[in-house]
Amino acid sequence: PNQSLNITPAHNSVVNTNQSVNFTWTAPTDTGQVTSAISYSIQIASDENFNTVINTNTSSLASYQYTFTSTGNFYWRVRAVDLAGNQSAYSNYTKVVVQ
Repeated sequence: PNQSLNITPAHNSVVNTNQSVNFTWTAPTDTGQVTSAISYSIQIASDENFNTVINTNTSSLASYQYTFTSTGNFYWRVRAVDLAGNQSAYSNYTKVVVQ
């Protein structure tokens, strides 16, 4: 599948702790010879290199809701996965500031 692009929250968005944040991204198509449904793997980390991933989740939709329980800078990215297990590259990360 093609690479997704992060939509919301935008880079350097400020959000509040204990408030649900809606993450959204573009929904690419499967470019293989046999096309299939796409799912998405989203990662949220406390560092831009994703060495400390605090949440990983899979969604069949191009959105995911998460509530931050601590303050700081966090980073999120997503990749598409087709039914054959083929994975796109991760999207470029987006920074979220939680206060």
